[in-house]
Amino acid sequence: MHWDFFISYTQPDRPWAEWVAWQLEEAGYSVLLQAWDFVPGSHWTSRMHDGILGAERMIVLLSHAYLRSVYGQAEWQAAFRSDPAGRAHRLVPVRIEDCPRPGLLGGIVSFDLFQLSDEDAKAILLNQIAVVVAGRAKPPAEPPFPDVDAEESSTGPSVQPWFPGRATAGSPAATGGSPAPAFTTVRVDSSPYPLLTAPCGLVGRQVETDQISRFVENTAANADRVMVIRALGGMGKSALAWDFLRSQASGDHRPKRLEAVVWWSFEDGGAVELFEALARVLDAISPGERADLGTVERAFTLIRERRVVLVLDGVERQLAAYSSMPHRPMLDGERRVTPVSVTERRLVDGRIRRLILEVLEGADSRIIMTTRLMPEELEATAGISRRGVMLMDLPPIPPPAVDHLLDSLGAPADALLRSEIERISAGNPLVLQTAASALATGRVDPSSLVSDVAARGIPEATIEGSITAREEFLSLLVSRLDESERTVATVVAAFVESPTTAEVRRVVGRLDREPPIDDGEIEEALGRLNALTLVTRGESGLGERRWSMHPVVRGSVRSIAGTTRSKVLGAIRNEFSDAPDPAVDDVYDLIDLRPQIELFNALCDLDMCDEAARLYLRTLSGPLMRHLKENPRRLQLVGRLFPGGWGEGTAVKDPTLDVGILNEAALTHQWLGQNKIAAGLLRAAMKRSNVDDAHLQSNLASILMYTDDLEDACHSAVVALRLSAQAGDTRRAVITLYYLAIILRQTGRSSQSVLRAIDQLDHRGLPPAWVALRRGDLALWDGRADLALDYGRRSLQAATRLKRPYEPSVIEASRLVGQALVACGRPDQAIPLLEDALRRAGRLVLIQEELAARVALAKAVQIKDPSGAERLLRDGFDHRDPREYRWFAVDGLVVLGEIRQSEGRHREAALCRQQARALARGPSGWAYVLWQTDMADGRTQHGPSGSDDGSAVPPEVSEVLRLLVPR
Repeated sequence: MHWDFFISYTQPDRPWAEWVAWQLEEAGYSVLLQAWDFVPGSHWTSRMHDGILGAERMIVLLSHAYLRSVYGQAEWQAAFRSDPAGRAHRLVPVRIEDCPRPGLLGGIVSFDLFQLSDEDAKAILLNQIAVVVAGRAKPPAEPPFPDVDAEESSTGPSVQPWFPGRATAGSPAATGGSPAPAFTTVRVDSSPYPLLTAPCGLVGRQVETDQISRFVENTAANADRVMVIRALGGMGKSALAWDFLRSQASGDHRPKRLEAVVWWSFEDGGAVELFEALARVLDAISPGERADLGTVERAFTLIRERRVVLVLDGVERQLAAYSSMPHRPMLDGERRVTPVSVTERRLVDGRIRRLILEVLEGADSRIIMTTRLMPEELEATAGISRRGVMLMDLPPIPPPAVDHLLDSLGAPADALLRSEIERISAGNPLVLQTAASALATGRVDPSSLVSDVAARGIPEATIEGSITAREEFLSLLVSRLDESERTVATVVAAFVESPTTAEVRRVVGRLDREPPIDDGEIEEALGRLNALTLVTRGESGLGERRWSMHPVVRGSVRSIAGTTRSKVLGAIRNEFSDAPDPAVDDVYDLIDLRPQIELFNALCDLDMCDEAARLYLRTLSGPLMRHLKENPRRLQLVGRLFPGGWGEGTAVKDPTLDVGILNEAALTHQWLGQNKIAAGLLRAAMKRSNVDDAHLQSNLASILMYTDDLEDACHSAVVALRLSAQAGDTRRAVITLYYLAIILRQTGRSSQSVLRAIDQLDHRGLPPAWVALRRGDLALWDGRADLALDYGRRSLQAATRLKRPYEPSVIEASRLVGQALVACGRPDQAIPLLEDALRRAGRLVLIQEELAARVALAKAVQIKDPSGAERLLRDGFDHRDPREYRWFAVDGLVVLGEIRQSEGRHREAALCRQQARALARGPSGWAYVLWQTDMADGRTQHGPSGSDDGSAVPPEVSEVLRLLVPR
């Protein structure tokens, strides 16, 4: 049977439910109501199932009692899952008393029936229901002409506030009701924060909410522009930020001139997805045209030009500490074997770093970030925030709020019990909510809770003991789960990505338990764990039900799982070990590698590091390397094999596998612009290897040639060539010879003998795009721009001819063609190619190509747009250590000096030349010689900077060339 409406209510509100049902049926709608239709003899669960699935829409009668009802929550969430974006208006909240609308309910347009007369309530009910059914609220008559002044009418195009579940960023869901302000809010994940699902909503944070409001509303020139909300896990950082957006940053509370609020959680995606969503959302509300520098550049432009509040949630996931130790417990600055160093607190993704610096440098936008660790880039000195940064260390919630929260969750009113809970929780909202839920559901008996706490000796929750108290208390509550609940919780905690219900079932089924846990028991256990707030239910983009767990709860579950955890990890290993390895060209997204990633993490958790390393090198390395946009995630994965950090080596015992993992980590750090760390990892790999390795030495040379270690780069190249000659490895020899030629040209030494050796060796097996690229780079160094242009075009043609082009090759070839065109005096033709190279390199975090493209593009636009050229250089170099990329940093300073010289800023131009000269000389070793500029007077030099007679070639180079190409 089909009904127009199913009414969800709790028993104390039965009079309201019957009144609403009567009015609707009198108006001709069909209604399913428990009080009328669940007659003796009917099956309660079956009828409830019929109501949820068989009714066109669900009316939820919201009251304080309803918000405390576990069954009510299950009913409305079922309706929400069937229509998360609200397009079908399946979920209709109606408040029958003055109560909050926590969690996702707060994002759904509702109406009120309380404090009205009978007739007024009936009129509002029927009118609003008619609007819901029609799908819009267009009036029957033409509205009067509005009498508004010009200032009020210039707020921009109208965009509805958006609080969807899972939807594509930038596509606001229809919300119905009254017209919405010109404002956009974006949220990407579907699971509400557990701390917002309490009936009373977020409590005890009014002081902090007011502080955020003042931060956002302050438009003074000297106002802080970045707010950091820092706290231990479970303190409600994310819940505070999200609740502020929901209640204070939308509708009538929206600060003046604010055009958009964009929420992004790094649990849901990385920088690539963030910038794509940001540009798309801001494009929807931003008039006019912008420079076509691609998605990332467009997003930066909009952040500078518009007033936006960007909330970055879980920023610790972007720090080096998280990359190297993703499963340590847990980056709170908590109990770590070693303290978190300054280096570990650096942002690994340069685009996120640049975004923050853009805002700090004077953009009208604001950033609110939640994190467990303070990013090093936001400190002036250790422990002191830099100018423009406001740090909020989130305190415990105060005692009155503790009582309010416990009351709303139905915890016993016993004063002694509450005093004990408050003592050991130290005002940690997650602990409080979990404890209250356990007491309210009868899972834990109050008297036994007090005695168990005493028996465990949980300490007073001082600053020093708060972590221990939190973990001990959660472990105590988890230990009270029954066997099926504990097993299911252990399974959820063992997954890296939130598992689906089907995955939980399959893993539990592999445990060979006696008696087995059937599917119905698993469903019920998940439901009870959800009611206890130990797991959170959400949905994937495909509509699958998924189960997530707060990291703090996950740690507690793992700590008491014992042998069950090992069995569960073994079951996950068996579940995913048979998954076929995808071909490199069949991988388009990380979801295509999910079985292999889950298997890799299970092996790491089982301390089967050699097997994990073998899996990574065989299956994960190729696809992740082909898709460089996943470099931060790649770093997190390989970091699991470095339990003590990057400087402490791996946990892999097999020397060959260990060397392979060290090499993988080095190359990943190189792509992320961390050449010094990369070089250290390669040197560690050389020590670990039983034999000298030409591949490692060649890779080290390719990294060092960008840094201030050019003499060491040359030495590594010579060693690699000697080893290649001994092994008869012509391919490796040719690759290394190209590196050596570039190193020699950088330092003003002749590369002609190296080029002659290259010409005499077999190039078969080398990609044509790569060979043409290196030839073009060397021609450019020799001042032969026309030849470089020819090689660049060959490289670009070869790179784009492939069925699925390798993106870095396209970037490198585009960059070379652009550089050559600039050197040929054709900058207008170079600009589109260099813009494209910059856009692609920024999206893939390919730092060395990004910096080369920036320098060339700045040179191309400096005459027509000197300020734009200067910004290009500052965006690329201001936040980087110049020693990591001395080659580009020196060239960038030279171009910057030319720009300032042309603008008549002679003193600043001289300072740039002075800085370039000092950096080129370096503290020791070989100096970097500029082929672009005569540093004495700033005039451009059009020829090679070194001699071609071979006299400047180091003896060891001449010796190895004779070994490679005997006369």
